[in-house]
Amino acid sequence: MGSDEAFCLKWNDFPGSITSSLGSLRSPLSPLQDVTLQCGGESVQAHRLVLALCSEWFRTVLESLPASAQHPVLVLWDASPADMSLLCDFMYFGQVNVQQDRLPRAFQEPVGILPSDYSPKGIPSGGGECPYCQKWIQTSVKRHVEDRHLPRPTPCTVCAKVFSSGNKMRAHRSYAHRHQPLHTLHPAPV
Repeated sequence: MGSDEAFCLKWNDFPGSITSSLGSLRSPLSPLQDVTLQCGGESVQAHRLVLALCSEWFRTVLESLPASAQHPVLVLWDASPADMSLLCDFMYFGQVNVQQDRLPRAFQEPVGILPSDYSPKGIPSGGGECPYCQKWIQTSVKRHVEDRHLPRPTPCTVCAKVFSSGNKMRAHRSYAHRHQPLHTLHPAPV
């Protein structure tokens, strides 16, 4: 007779195993690479799954491709091969070492491609110099960086209209929906 008892099987160090496996897949000799990122005259090989997991922009583009696209080539006009390689390293390893003078270019130009949870560390919330464009910001460097250098599509929590940053969405919401009673405000469907 069979037993109705259920067992929980747990993979010890699952996150560590996945992390080290992703890093090994970044090798140029990996036979599992299934997408080419064409940047100028050079190309960067990657995995659709990794790109889609790390970047909403890549996910949207890759999901729009026909199922018959075995090894698509995505042409990224404004991205340099060196910067795209840095971004891929960031996606595969979760961190990357980059010289300060290359930081703005590497993580500013391909804005929509950045991993969805990327946020620069050490950006002051008050006034100061922007680390990307070296402009002096009177109010909030953090908001300036989000609006100008790292915009991210953000839907309004009331009407679902999409804005290029959380700051712009909040400004819209406080202006466009200021006269609506709070009980009529409903979050946008996800």
